[in-house]
Amino acid sequence: MCEVPHVRGRGADVGPALDGAARDIEYILANVIDPNRVVGAPYFIRQIRTLDGQILQGLLAEEDERFVTLNWS
Repeated sequence: MCEVPHVRGRGADVGPALDGAARDIEYILANVIDPNRVVGAPYFIRQIRTLDGQILQGLLAEEDERFVTLNWS
């Protein structure tokens, strides 16, 4: 499950790199049990409602006054 957002040695499109984290076991366990406990701003999940009422979720890739682009995996 952790391999989807985190790629060994580097971050993926939806999660930061985990190498070099140098965290204690309590920090690691807390984040495995509740991975959304501490999330960096680039990885906040955005939810939007389209003009036709569809709800979409993903990471904000781009945004301007007319368009929003989300990434998801």
